[in-house]
Amino acid sequence: MMLGCSCVLDPEGSGPGYPLEYDCSYNTGSIGGPNSCSFSSDGLYLACACDGGLLTAELGKNEVLIPTGRFLTDAAFFRGTHTVCAASGESLLVAGPGSEQSWIDAGAGVLFVEPSGDGILAVLADGSMLQAGRDLSITRVRAGDIPVGAPLSAIVLGGDLFLGFADSLARLDAVTGTVELTVGTMGAVMDLFDAGAGRLGASIHGTNMLWILDPADLSAELLVTFPGFPAEGAATPDGIYFYAGGDASLGLYLAASSGELVWSSPGFGETADLAFSPDSLHVMVASGSNNSILVMGY
Repeated sequence: MMLGCSCVLDPEGSGPGYPLEYDCSYNTGSIGGPNSCSFSSDGLYLACACDGGLLTAELGKNEVLIPTGRFLTDAAFFRGTHTVCAASGESLLVAGPGSEQSWIDAGAGVLFVEPSGDGILAVLADGSMLQAGRDLSITRVRAGDIPVGAPLSAIVLGGDLFLGFADSLARLDAVTGTVELTVGTMGAVMDLFDAGAGRLGASIHGTNMLWILDPADLSAELLVTFPGFPAEGAATPDGIYFYAGGDASLGLYLAASSGELVWSSPGFGETADLAFSPDSLHVMVASGSNNSILVMGY
């Protein structure tokens, strides 16, 4: 059921409700293109998983590059810390400021890592999950009866794990792995994000919209329309403004929940990932075509 829909109108300029001013930037060229980025829970540190290593930085200060010679697919901070856990093949890399890197054998290919409780929840390609602790301990969780095929996107929101597949979206208990709800989708769920105000955001291939969903029943509450397919999305914590990026033909856009297109940068290039800081002060844009990370603030 579609509870709302929005459309793109004329730009109206920047305002105080969203970060859009240049704050800082980083180049990932020496460790390859960025794939996934995240902020620490206090918003003071950032991390980016790249083709050949991990970039971490205290916001606005010099970055730390950790070459791994391995392709990193995802990265997330342990809550309440500046320690990062990154996914690489069948391993997890754990690294913190001033500490040595440690590797954990996951036993299967790691697709996604998400903060969950005091640890990191890793979603594996064999349909299972594991919980990794800061002490490098792991607890394996089997997720039974999940839709066929490896998930394309994942997020932990409100104590639940949401997984996006080629033609469906599932909600699982993040502790037990029990599937609570599965709904069909119009296409592949390429990205899942916190849409603010307690809602779930999704990018669904074959549409030019960000889908804003009620996590309780996965029904659509709002559709935010863009000129092209928004492969990546992010939202201000109040759920009023939405950032969208995709391939180079789309660029980078910002739209309001009312449907008004607030700002655009059509020549920005390919967007590999978008992330909003928990303190709502910054948005981070990882660009695969530019091998760069852009942080915007107020």
